[in-house]
Amino acid sequence: MRQVEEQKVELDLPVSWRLLYRKFKTNAWLWAGLSVALFIVAGFVDLAPGVKGPTNLWEPVEIFVRGQYYCSTGEIVGQIVLLAGIRAVPAIVLGWVLHAWVLAVISILKEPRSSVS
Repeated sequence: MRQVEEQKVELDLPVSWRLLYRKFKTNAWLWAGLSVALFIVAGFVDLAPGVKGPTNLWEPVEIFVRGQYYCSTGEIVGQIVLLAGIRAVPAIVLGWVLHAWVLAVISILKEPRSSVS
């Protein structure tokens, strides 16, 4: 079995350009934490203010937990699942983007500074 050594080519580019060629390892805990935080915050946003029923997520959840709903259990659960799904997908995508940004900033801050003489 033959082992091939990879040569690291150090590019003399500014930090911002070097980030384009660097592979970052996904930090799943950071991504999940950011996504959950965005999901919770998005739950308080009214998607269609002025509509007859609640369009934020937490009002139907509160009604369901208290047992004060005037429809079938399936209907209230369906509404909660729909409202949660509408918020979950953007929260996951935005969480990933924020996660990548945080990793890039941390990478820039950890990079050793070279002094120009």
